[in-house]
Amino acid sequence: MIWLFVILGLCGMASALYGLGRASSARRGLYWQIASVGLFVVAWVLGHEQGGGWVVLILALLATITGSLLRRRGDESYVAAQATPRHTSERSIGEAVTDENAEKRADADELSRGESSVDSMVSEYSPFAVAPPPLVSWVLLSKSWQFVPDVFLASLRRAGERSARLDGPITSGAARFAIGRLLLEVEYFSGAAPAKEIAEAISQSWDWPEAASTVRTHAARVRFTTRVERYAMQGENSRPAILRLHGLAHRALAEFAPACANWWPGAARLLSPDTQPRDAGDERPILLAAATAVSFRTLPLDGDLTGHFVCDSMGLDTLGLLDVQVSVEGEPDESVSRALYALAAIQLETNDVPEEGMPWPSDGSPRWRLRRGPACFGRPREVLLLEPIDENGESAGAVPEANPRT
Repeated sequence: MIWLFVILGLCGMASALYGLGRASSARRGLYWQIASVGLFVVAWVLGHEQGGGWVVLILALLATITGSLLRRRGDESYVAAQATPRHTSERSIGEAVTDENAEKRADADELSRGESSVDSMVSEYSPFAVAPPPLVSWVLLSKSWQFVPDVFLASLRRAGERSARLDGPITSGAARFAIGRLLLEVEYFSGAAPAKEIAEAISQSWDWPEAASTVRTHAARVRFTTRVERYAMQGENSRPAILRLHGLAHRALAEFAPACANWWPGAARLLSPDTQPRDAGDERPILLAAATAVSFRTLPLDGDLTGHFVCDSMGLDTLGLLDVQVSVEGEPDESVSRALYALAAIQLETNDVPEEGMPWPSDGSPRWRLRRGPACFGRPREVLLLEPIDENGESAGAVPEANPRT
């Protein structure tokens, strides 16, 4: 009997510990798994020679099975959870988003696949819409080139996406690739991108001094588009996974095409193909986003607000979140940039948008109150504004809401 007791105890304990780790992400069955681990410990203490030990062991096994069943239900609901931003309180800001109204979503395939300006791709999105906008990035080419889907597919597999396959018919200069449940659309266009949009990206590519001279004579471009019905906290439908997929696609194309720059229109930034960030599964979402699809800027105001500066982000809206913005008098110090960066980071890490009226920073002595308003710079979009408050929590200054400059 001792061997039966030992075998059941070891197998049950291993299952309970595994279930405990999985239950913490599924958010179901967690307490059952904790209880089962505790019961196994009690059973080991009582031993096989006492009837109580066998009773506790059986209870532990039942608790493990119950927790596993609840966890599986949690896994299913977690994958299906709506990841579009919702209102959240300060107390729940660390919790994952679960939208119980998942039936009210639009079919992402209805989004237009035709070539359009950056504004039409991203500016009409509301953070409370049913489906997030498609994520779009480009590779600019120094000369004309012929897109061959099979060659790109082989390169994409070599870059790390070994499960990639062609999906659907191939049209002239365009193809669609399935990677797990994701679809990556690749389209080739001859000719240069719109000069105004490229000029804006050049002006904001401070970390690449050669951007202007490199891209001004580009002759063609390739667009990459991914669409999701909702973003998940983790897995292949998460924002980091999709950003890494775009990075892999850029590198795969650059292996054989005359790539001269990677262009993220949502962030209005250009990146050298040589400095494209490598795949890093353990990176925080904000690090990957800030290296690709999201830019942080400090821009001066003029007119009556000369001497004031606006610090903002650009590109979070293309990931289904809200860009952030704060106006300060004089050169902003490090605490301002840290607060802005943290506000962007917490959206990416919680899959959520903080509640309007919430003080920020949320711990310590808050300097601002969050509210929504129009962006001061860039394309028209709603952003999270950091409104200054005094020590009594009252408004302590005006926040510019117009577009004084573009």
